[in-house]
Parts: sequence; structure tokens; C-alpha cells
Amino acid sequence: MTQICEPGFCVDLPETWARAQTEQPGSLVYRDTAGVGTLTVMLLAVRPAYSIADRVRLHSDYMQHRAKFERGQLPSLEQSTPVTNSSEHPIEGVWGAVDLESGRRQLHRVLLDGDILADFCYEDLAVDEAAFTDSASSILGSAVIEPPSDAGAGSDPG
Repeated sequence: MTQICEPGFCVDLPETWARAQTEQPGSLVYRDTAGVGTLTVMLLAVRPAYSIADRVRLHSDYMQHRAKFERGQLPSLEQSTPVTNSSEHPIEGVWGAVDLESGRRQLHRVLLDGDILADFCYEDLAVDEAAFTDSASSILGSAVIEPPSDAGAGSDPG
């Protein structure tokens, strides 16, 4: 097990993973060096103007927008409906998808805690749905938001 801790989050990854290049601004990507698994983490800072808004709605709107964006990028993507659990802290939501052409599966876990929204997306070319679910649950279940210790340092200019 390898623990990855970056400014804003920590996650446990099994076996050997390495950080990979990405063309998505604001994303960090890790690839399983012994397989075909990928973890993409997108961190977003909630602007002060939105921090007083309905947090559950903010979280839900993000998931709906992201799911719609991904469908637009990959029309062969069949997705489940994003579901938010607003009774927990942090606010948490999930949705899954499968690319009907390649068979690649993905599962998103989106957390909103304080002023940080984190979208953790695990993808794998898993033939066995149960094996994918086990791997995705283990990895995504370990993901946590870790607010930077110097909270006042890097403020959002927006």
C-alpha cells in the first residue's frame, strides 16, 4: 500500500503507482505501473462568494455538470445518476460509468469539506465488474480531504 499525500488530499493506492502527465488543468493523475488502473484527482477551491451558499446544492451541481461534461467528451459513456449523501460530513457523492466501446469502467467519489471540493475518479479496464468494484471501493474509500495547514497563505483571488 502506498499513501499519496498532496496539498489538499490523501489517498491510499495498492501496489506501485506513479504520477502521470495530464492535459486537464487542475488535475493530478496517478497510474498503476503494473496494470491499467488510473486515479484522477481534481481539486477545486470554493470561492468565498459561494461558501455561504447551499453546500449540498453546490456539491450536487458540480456532480451534474461534471457528468454532463464527460458524456459530451465521450458519447459512448453510459453513466449512473450521481447521488449525494448530504447527511454526512464531509458532503459526499458518487456516480459510476462504463465506456460501452472500450469496456473501461470508472467510479467518481466527490467530497466537499470546508472550502475544498475534491473529485476522485478511479478508472480501470476491468472485465470483472466485482473486481473493479472492490478496487474502486478500496481506493476511493481511503480518499480524504486534507486542508492545507497554512490556510491563510494561498487565497483565491477570484
